[in-house]
Amino acid sequence: MASVEDNALYLREIQREYINFLDDENDNGTYQKKVLSMISSGHHRLIVNLNHLRNKNKERTNKLYTSAHEEIISFQNALKEYVSTHNYAYSSKYDEFLIGFEGSFGDRHVSPRTLKSQYLNSLVCCEGIVTKCSSVNPKLCRSVHYCPKTLKTFERRYTDLTSLESFP
Repeated sequence: MASVEDNALYLREIQREYINFLDDENDNGTYQKKVLSMISSGHHRLIVNLNHLRNKNKERTNKLYTSAHEEIISFQNALKEYVSTHNYAYSSKYDEFLIGFEGSFGDRHVSPRTLKSQYLNSLVCCEGIVTKCSSVNPKLCRSVHYCPKTLKTFERRYTDLTSLESFP
């Protein structure tokens, strides 16, 4: 049980580091302005330049490359918390805020031909033209159910191994 608590503490510390990155008012305020612009335009996705993150927190960038799953979840939670400090009503409007990445991926900038299993759970930039692919079955992410007798609705979310959220 202590390992679960330690893991939660570790993820909270990661989230705090990402909040410090977003709260760059003492620097040039780039991401503070980007977040405020995101709020004013009604979006819920923030694009982060990896070069900026690398300059401010190299350890987080390296972990983002190698342990992308927990890092992206922590970054998205940090963004939601940061948005809620600026505009609580806007943050409660969306269930999650998304993070996109741009900038230099280094040796993790791959093509479809060079994308290998060694990059599992890693952040990569895959750029290329797909000439043939198999059909993909659509996945149900969320369903809303309505009961006419009680006039109530409830929502159910579905996750699998491709989702960033954990299993219910």
